[in-house]
Amino acid sequence: MKLIYIISEVNKALGFEWLYDNINKEQFDITFILLGKPDSAFEKFLVARNAEGIQINFLRKCDFLIAFFQTFLILFRLRPHIVHTHLIMANIIGLTASWILRVPKRIYTRHHAMIHHREHRSGLKYDKWCNWIATDIIAPSKNVRTILTDLEKTPAQKVHLLHHGYDLNYFRDVSKERIAVSTKVIHLSLGLLPDILSGKGFNMLSRHSKLSLRTIQGRS
Repeated sequence: MKLIYIISEVNKALGFEWLYDNINKEQFDITFILLGKPDSAFEKFLVARNAEGIQINFLRKCDFLIAFFQTFLILFRLRPHIVHTHLIMANIIGLTASWILRVPKRIYTRHHAMIHHREHRSGLKYDKWCNWIATDIIAPSKNVRTILTDLEKTPAQKVHLLHHGYDLNYFRDVSKERIAVSTKVIHLSLGLLPDILSGKGFNMLSRHSKLSLRTIQGRS
């Protein structure tokens, strides 16, 4: 059975790494479509596993139409039985393309909750569109399920409560090097706290955090 995951704007993605390592590959023929910046940590993970992954550059809003048509052509060529999308741009592009192509199962995981009801109300129309064209929606919490069914009037039979899973061994077997790097980031954050509270220090903290993340990825 051909299964395509479409994911937007992620770099390091432990949940998707665990998913790939544990999914039944005899039952599912898996392809990942990644929308976002190239050369991400997750793209490197797929390359290391010899997994089938397709990178589509999505750096600015003006890339939307090109990314949509590229995704559409890939789905048209691969003819999946299932498309499962994660995060807002992947939801809009992936679900719309698979709806046009009449992919039998069009699934998305709702990772956000109330942000389009409170802060960015213009995004609510995209949520409702995705709710309408999806055949199934995964809610990681009861709160998200309630938002979908009560506030957005999504048919309850579409919404499935499925909590996130964690590989606890990953957090038990942590190397001393990873602990040292994480501790350094925490100490730096505490040292910058007065500047952060006054509106300064964000750029320095951001640069240091990115450097530390690359260090952790290189040693893990």
